[in-house]
Amino acid sequence: MKKEWRIALLSFMLPIFTLLLTYVFNDVYPFGSKSLLINDLNVQHMEFLQYFRRIFYEGKSIFYSFDIGMGKGIFGVLAYYIISPINFILIIFPNVDIEIMIFFIVLLKIGLVGFGSCFYLNKKFKTNDSSILFFSLCYSLMTYNVVSYIQIIWLDAVAI
Repeated sequence: MKKEWRIALLSFMLPIFTLLLTYVFNDVYPFGSKSLLINDLNVQHMEFLQYFRRIFYEGKSIFYSFDIGMGKGIFGVLAYYIISPINFILIIFPNVDIEIMIFFIVLLKIGLVGFGSCFYLNKKFKTNDSSILFFSLCYSLMTYNVVSYIQIIWLDAVAI
């Protein structure tokens, strides 16, 4: 039982640590000038995440927003893009820069992908050796996941 939890914890931490080292060596914010905020993550998701914060701290509506053009229903946007249990971290740390929070959310979701794959492999193959750790690391850091962080909701689906 102890080895099972150790491998599960490592399958969560190892992808985070590996991706963190990659970001450090490639000068990605907060370690350098490059940013994770590209494409849809910068244009759409960051605005949606900031609106999500304002719902809790400024009392914005979850149904309709006048912040978008002449006004628009916002509930569908929130349901599709934002309502992830991981995104509630934004509410716990209200005064932290949104870019650093997105950085940590991406790391956390990649870690959860590793943990989820470890759990699946353990149940599917009825084994708990080091190979599970290796394959969960490979699954969590496959190109699809590393590139899909710009649509952060997709990482939830991969983890599940």
